[in-house]
Amino acid sequence: MKRIFDTSCFWVWIVHTVAIVGCLIAFIMIDGKELFYALYIPLDLLLCVGKGSFFWYNYWQDSVRKEDKKRLK
Repeated sequence: MKRIFDTSCFWVWIVHTVAIVGCLIAFIMIDGKELFYALYIPLDLLLCVGKGSFFWYNYWQDSVRKEDKKRLK
């Protein structure tokens, strides 16, 4: 099975970023923050950063591997 990185749905990253920014603005602006939201938003941000870092690191590794194969040929 060959690994392929699909970057055709880049708009998903944009929608997700807008949603996260909206949540942060709501968290800052709305009074009476509940404990659930106080814990959920930082954890969600950490998860999103980790997920994005994992994808882009592996994408970069794949592009380096492809360049190496081209140089060897």
